[in-house]
Amino acid sequence: MRSCLRVLLSGLMAACTTLSGAEISQGGGTAGGDGVSGAGVGGLGGTGEGGEGGAHAGGMLGASGAGEGGEGGAHAGGVSGAAGVGGQAGSSGGTDGGAAGMAGGGLLCGDGVRQSGEQCDGNDLGGQDCSSVVQGPAQGKLGCGADCKFDTSECAWCGNGKIEVGEECDGWALGGATCASAVGPESKGSVTCTSLCTLNTSGCTKPSCQGLANTCGSSGNDSCCATDVVTGGTFPMGRGSGSDAASGGSNEQPEHDVIVDTFGLDRYEVTVGRFRKFVDAVVGGWKPAAGAGKHSHLSGGQISGESGWDASWNSHLHSAKSTWDSSSSLACDSTFATWTPNVGANENKPQNCVNWYQAYAFCIWDGGFLPTEAEWEYAAAGGSDNRLYPWGSQAPSKTLAVYGCLFNGTSSCEAADLPVVGSTPAGKGKYGQMDLAGSLWEWTLDWYDGLWYSSYSSPGSCKNCANVNIGSTRVERGGDFISGADSLRAACRYNFAPANRSNGVGWRCARTPH
Repeated sequence: MRSCLRVLLSGLMAACTTLSGAEISQGGGTAGGDGVSGAGVGGLGGTGEGGEGGAHAGGMLGASGAGEGGEGGAHAGGVSGAAGVGGQAGSSGGTDGGAAGMAGGGLLCGDGVRQSGEQCDGNDLGGQDCSSVVQGPAQGKLGCGADCKFDTSECAWCGNGKIEVGEECDGWALGGATCASAVGPESKGSVTCTSLCTLNTSGCTKPSCQGLANTCGSSGNDSCCATDVVTGGTFPMGRGSGSDAASGGSNEQPEHDVIVDTFGLDRYEVTVGRFRKFVDAVVGGWKPAAGAGKHSHLSGGQISGESGWDASWNSHLHSAKSTWDSSSSLACDSTFATWTPNVGANENKPQNCVNWYQAYAFCIWDGGFLPTEAEWEYAAAGGSDNRLYPWGSQAPSKTLAVYGCLFNGTSSCEAADLPVVGSTPAGKGKYGQMDLAGSLWEWTLDWYDGLWYSSYSSPGSCKNCANVNIGSTRVERGGDFISGADSLRAACRYNFAPANRSNGVGWRCARTPH
């Protein structure tokens, strides 16, 4: 029996000039003598039809009023002022003779004070910003136009058809994204954009499922390649004294807060049918690129210290199909190995007898990467729910998990005790993943260190962290079809040499969230 111990305004002011002679203003105030012609918005022109104000002999015209047909003209080389909206007429001829009447009593757009009928005026935005003016979340700088209406040209928001900071796409703008770039180089299909300006890759088919029917899950009609988004957050990793307390090894302590960013995690463990396509690709000459398989969606493009694929590991990827079929590889156990040389009845069973390097290479080929130990436990514990088991605190049973050779209902342990993936839907995790407890232990990215948790005793010190310090074994999580109930706990840790293979070891891939 296995156990856990197996070790992100200015008001348009027309210029003033000295006039040499009295000027005439229609519809406004009385003309004065020589002096300064003031020109506020509304200027010399009044509100009468065809009203105009003109500066002669080279003088400058103020802004005209808002009268119907109102205009301002420059004569004898004079400069024309801008058309106003209404408001107070300018004065002509100095202090005594200027007009101070109201030209129609209209709005004074441009005086820097927001009035009734104006959305804004200069810097007076009425307390509004991009997020309150634009429908939906928005950021950037809200401005005010010359017409005293909001100017959103410098606002950024999802739905404006432009891909901006923090968006993967916007409407039909996909930024050149394709299934190959968003999922993996071998992926086919088409991507679309969601209402949240994130890429929707549901129309893409992962390489491992191209040509495969949707036959996974308890109902036999789900895609074996389905991926569920795990919403990031903070959770207490490890075994504590609260709701997740149970017997376990000291390597599960101390319990410590870990921050995990949002990621995608496959709903099912990798099946025989999916792995068969990978074997065909490798035999056909495919190899991972050096450095591939990193957490590229994270700030910095990787987990701190993450190296990605090492070309020296290519030796684990056999060039001959017969080697894959042999007892030194996928046929590692005559009773419990799920691989068959040809397509058969086991296509939806989880693939076992795969070492860490092969599991990692598969995830790279399929457009993903191996989850870190922290990511895996975050999903299994339901994030901040800190669940004892993926489904909650209820004691394990054969309807919740595949463990203890109980599935087939006989007293002995048989091949039938390892069923197709997703056979116990009642035991699924918070985010939708099946078989996080039982079925097969699952490889993770991390090297194993029984004392590693002690390195992150201060709150927040472990953010998107992984143990990348080279050791002798890699971390496995989740228990298997033979293990006892204790190994099904979300906090339980186990480790295995990366080059080794076992009837009780499998894996699932993590992915960039879409």
